[in-house]
Amino acid sequence: MASRRFACVVVLSVVVLSASGTPAVEQVPASAAPGARVMLDAHNAYPYNGKFRDRIDRAIATGLPVAIEQDLVWRPAADGRPARSIVSHEEPFDGSEPSLRDYFFERIRPIVEPVLKSGNRPAWPIIILNLDLKTNEPEHHRALWELLGEYESWLTTAERTADGGRAAPLDVKPVLVLTGESDAQAEAFHDNVPVGGRLRLFGAIALRPPPIDGMSREERLARFLEALPDHPLPHATNYRRWLNAPWAAVEAGGQAKAADWTSHEDARLRTLVRRAHDADLWIRLWTLNGHPVGEEKQTGWSTRYNVGSKEAVERRWRAVIAAGADFVATDQYEAFAAVLKDEGRAPATPREIVLEGTLTPANRLAWLERPFEVPPGTSLIHVDTSYSDRDKGTAIEFGLYDPHRFRGASRTSKTRFFVGRTMATPSYHAGELTPGTWRLLMGVPSIRDGVTTTYRVTE
Repeated sequence: MASRRFACVVVLSVVVLSASGTPAVEQVPASAAPGARVMLDAHNAYPYNGKFRDRIDRAIATGLPVAIEQDLVWRPAADGRPARSIVSHEEPFDGSEPSLRDYFFERIRPIVEPVLKSGNRPAWPIIILNLDLKTNEPEHHRALWELLGEYESWLTTAERTADGGRAAPLDVKPVLVLTGESDAQAEAFHDNVPVGGRLRLFGAIALRPPPIDGMSREERLARFLEALPDHPLPHATNYRRWLNAPWAAVEAGGQAKAADWTSHEDARLRTLVRRAHDADLWIRLWTLNGHPVGEEKQTGWSTRYNVGSKEAVERRWRAVIAAGADFVATDQYEAFAAVLKDEGRAPATPREIVLEGTLTPANRLAWLERPFEVPPGTSLIHVDTSYSDRDKGTAIEFGLYDPHRFRGASRTSKTRFFVGRTMATPSYHAGELTPGTWRLLMGVPSIRDGVTTTYRVTE
């Protein structure tokens, strides 16, 4: 009898990332999970009064992935000009303020479209758009929602479900859009979306101090932030998926009161980051600058984010990187990127190696080993598998060995898994990703007589 040929494709991606995290569901690239990567959040990356127009280019030039902050204001109709959303911090406006479409989306088009076409999902998202809406008019929200709809094929989305208290799986694309904690934004961008529609952007959990008699709002906020690392955080919902934490939650009094960096502050920082990730939240810490007084006049930075010196801010940057915060906001893009690289967390793209072979009935009930090399600095191994004709009897199980020990195995129902430094897919073991020769195991519990199954492994 002539043998039948069934195609099997096994995809293995070794991704050099900052840390590892657990995807919300197996189909979500591990790089999108809270705690998976540490990246620059380019603070206020837009022009001021016609100046600093190169900020977005500078941010992108530091490498991908990168987060880019854009402030939005609704400019009312005046002097014959229609009302519209502009990229700006506040009045006065001089008429040179760009739109988000022109300054951001069309700027990243040459980056996003080839990446989208490549289908290299293990590295997505590569650009995080962090929106700070300075005004919250209903017409502003509508205009933003419609704009995001024009670029929805680029965007990481989730289904709007009836149960908004639980996070639905993300459909990860090259761009992820985050916005603030405003209830009006939650209504516009979540509540008003019909069940079954797609959420195009995701809000932050609310940080709102409770009222206390005899205390000013500033005093209540200071007390609230001081206690923030001491308690578990609300778990991510379908819409609210990140924590936008001011530096005062780590260091009492914030940047202006920065003194010697001590083990106490470091412990608070690590606890806050861990609590965010335990709640399946990305965490952004804002904003950490360090420079001589007066430099801000030439650069357009705010004095309130200055911890006083290059040495002081680098100590804090390194602590935040070690803690595994997802987004680190700073105006000093290149300097932070250099520290990120020095800490071995520079932006990177997945390596790919192709392994091919065949499986026959002679391999039934056997385990096959295929070696692959893990380079120094790897902090995530993501395995994505698929094969045809499972309904006709062919089944493959997978396992993994590092150079020294067994790292886990899974049954045929598990088609994707990852192993990282601190987290791993259930049935696999987290830990150091030792450089050297690793082995992918392929077990064949079932393959019919007369069948030759081909497989392809992409590392």
